[in-house]
Amino acid sequence: MNRRLQRGRRLLTHGALIGAGILLVLLGFEHRALDADFRDYRERQKRPHAGEYVPPFHGETLEGDEVTLGPGMAAERQVLFVFNTTCRFCIASLPAWEDIAVRLGNSGNVRAYGVSYDPLEETSAYVTRHAISFPVLAVEAPRFLSYYRTRAVPLTLVIDSAGYVLYGRNGTLLQGTAALDSVLTAALAPDQQARF
Repeated sequence: MNRRLQRGRRLLTHGALIGAGILLVLLGFEHRALDADFRDYRERQKRPHAGEYVPPFHGETLEGDEVTLGPGMAAERQVLFVFNTTCRFCIASLPAWEDIAVRLGNSGNVRAYGVSYDPLEETSAYVTRHAISFPVLAVEAPRFLSYYRTRAVPLTLVIDSAGYVLYGRNGTLLQGTAALDSVLTAALAPDQQARF
């Protein structure tokens, strides 16, 4: 009888250990999934993404025209090209940005704007040197950087008239790429029926 009891206890102990091992494996998988979700969430908080709301930002172009970026704008949509004057990736994006601005020029409901992080004088010299044709704002306001999550340049954003991001992309934008087509599609697509 004593042997049967010891054997039963051993089986129970082994079963408990196996169950605990399975539980640890399942918890490991769950932890991995939660960690991936958390990393994705943190990345999304660093960059603008589709469905995000951006508040209005009032500024002035280099030509002196008053502009409201985001909600409350005159156009149905805006495409923003965010850059600084020392970024080589921004310079590489200029031909694609010019191409987008020219294509949007025929559309009465979409406006393209450049937004520079740098002071007015540096931005003005940069615009002249690179013959940028679209209107540019020199924005040194930390508020803009925070609201629009523009921590890295180059950044291309498409914003609807209600202030929602329809498309956001960090990184170099090159002509003839799917990314350029995505910007144009977001800018020229019919109104969105539902918010994200």
